[in-house]
Amino acid sequence: MVEFQKAPDDPEIDPTPSPQDEPIGDDQREHAPDERLPQKNPTDPEYS
Repeated sequence: MVEFQKAPDDPEIDPTPSPQDEPIGDDQREHAPDERLPQKNPTDPEYS
């Protein structure tokens, strides 16, 4: 969490965190993007 690192006056953070910011299911997508987005294939020219 980066909220405690930023000042409460920082406009980048909201006083009330939205449900999207909380790790509810969505967190799994960020930890395992390879399963849903197989773009990191060794055979893919963009991988190099």
